[in-house]
Amino acid sequence: MWHKAASALIIITLLGFFQFEKAEAADIKKERYFAETSELSKKMRDELNNNGFEVLNTFSAGTHTFAVMMGKPENLKALQSLPYIQHAEYDQEASPAALQTTPWGIKASGANKLLKKSCKCKIAVIDSGVSNHEDLKGRVVSKVSFLADNVYERQANDDSSTQHGTHVAGIIAANSNRFGVVGMDPGASLLVAKVGDEDGNIYGSDMAKGISWAISNKVSVINLSLEMKDRSVPFSRVLKAAYDSGIAVIAAAGNDGESLKSIASSPYTISVGAIDANGKMASWSNYDSTLDILAPGVSIISTVNTKGYGNMSGTSMAAPHVAGASGKLLTSYRGPENGQKVEWLRNQLKTHGDKIQVRSAQGTRIDVPVLNVYKSYYGLGQ
Repeated sequence: MWHKAASALIIITLLGFFQFEKAEAADIKKERYFAETSELSKKMRDELNNNGFEVLNTFSAGTHTFAVMMGKPENLKALQSLPYIQHAEYDQEASPAALQTTPWGIKASGANKLLKKSCKCKIAVIDSGVSNHEDLKGRVVSKVSFLADNVYERQANDDSSTQHGTHVAGIIAANSNRFGVVGMDPGASLLVAKVGDEDGNIYGSDMAKGISWAISNKVSVINLSLEMKDRSVPFSRVLKAAYDSGIAVIAAAGNDGESLKSIASSPYTISVGAIDANGKMASWSNYDSTLDILAPGVSIISTVNTKGYGNMSGTSMAAPHVAGASGKLLTSYRGPENGQKVEWLRNQLKTHGDKIQVRSAQGTRIDVPVLNVYKSYYGLGQ
């Protein structure tokens, strides 16, 4: 569940053809060289050409003179031995400095070590919708809105002031590229069900419709960064339907510093509390002996609007870390598609996660697992 939002951070094609005539000339490989020279004379150019080097250009900087040339890759030592060459090396290719941020939660959970281990699975996000963010391009494969008595197919624009759903989506699956942030699983496919209007009004029945829609679309994981204060019998039936279908419903624990409520306390969900960058549970994170796992949830940077990025805190941010991790882990499951699948996942998350000790509301100490998808993926740290 969302806790608080900080201000948003507004953060060659090479075409070629092959010619098979004059093959021996085309097959000669050349290398670029970058050299400091003692002079920039025509004599120097001629001698370089005579030694098999084609001077491309020359320039000076202060009292130093330089030449850029082409030659055979194996001729570096020969170039370095020439009397008017003071230093020579291969002309290195450069690239733009990486502008993408790897959020601390991705690193802390070990997901940064598994970015190439994509589940390529379907993860449903039932929330406030999703904005057409450039860092989520290609990730959202299906959308729908359930708003009171209305259903809007192929529509789920996040018009909320907090951009809650867009932020959650980015934590799960923001693309691995040269800008923005990267998510837990950049290869995951997101199915987004919008269940809240621009004023934040959400009905339990709309959330239930979203879960039903996700079941019919055969998703592997459902992220619910939402909560209800009281238990609902009909809603519990829908959660069980997902569970019986082998779908893991990842539920945010809530942000009241109390025991788990409603959705997170259901045996048909995997409940997630929040830790900070120091590995300590957030004071406002709900927890009790039934809490399944803790995950990064404090000052998490992710996608907002169409090009922006923002920091948010809450168990709402912790849950999608586990949702993204779950998709990766489920690629190893080989059992029946029912509740056993969810229990297998719960065990993988809890058994291999790091553990911290927290004090319950009753004063007793509880060992709670902390998400480590790398250890869970490889079965480490039991």
